[in-house]
Amino acid sequence: MNNRIVALAGAVVLSLLTSVTLGAERLIGDYRATDPVGLKPIKGELKNQNACPKGKFLKNVGPSLTNGSGGTCPIGSPGGFSETFIIDGTEVTIFLCWRTDNSVDFKVEGGRAHLVGVTSNTNDLLYPYANFTSGPVFSDGRLNDISEAADVNHTDWCVEPVEPRMSITRTGAWSRWKLTRLRWGRYPLPRHWTGRPSRARAQSAFPPQ
Repeated sequence: MNNRIVALAGAVVLSLLTSVTLGAERLIGDYRATDPVGLKPIKGELKNQNACPKGKFLKNVGPSLTNGSGGTCPIGSPGGFSETFIIDGTEVTIFLCWRTDNSVDFKVEGGRAHLVGVTSNTNDLLYPYANFTSGPVFSDGRLNDISEAADVNHTDWCVEPVEPRMSITRTGAWSRWKLTRLRWGRYPLPRHWTGRPSRARAQSAFPPQ
């Protein structure tokens, strides 16, 4: 009986050690954490919709992204990459830029990234934002950040669309009220609104004085 207990305990310990070792193999220690989110990549390839915890799978975004080109950061600088997708009726635009060291920054308008895959000439990297303390993100920087990083061939994404939200700022009489677009999905509408605001609903919610 004692021998069986010892054997069973040994099997459990071996199983735990094996799982820890396999988990450690997925981590790529030389790659630096992203900035500002602070997420380190794991080894793996984002292949299809089944790999997405939430959102839509987007394949081959930014083909030959950094190959043979100089730096294009920050986001919005000439030469950077952007592409717009329609996801569940919402326009989602992904912006990418890269540095001469082949690290990559991104910004998503109209959606947020749950998982980003970066395929380079030497490694397949996964950035699982949905499982990190940040949760899904609208932007991050310095993906593929390692000394002498290889060119990025393309990126793959799990992106969830986010409806744009509006806020109303009263500046006096109704004729001087204005609608101000805020950052995508970051600010909730007033509690008594549902859907998108309109002038009539705003006037009802906050009648001019």
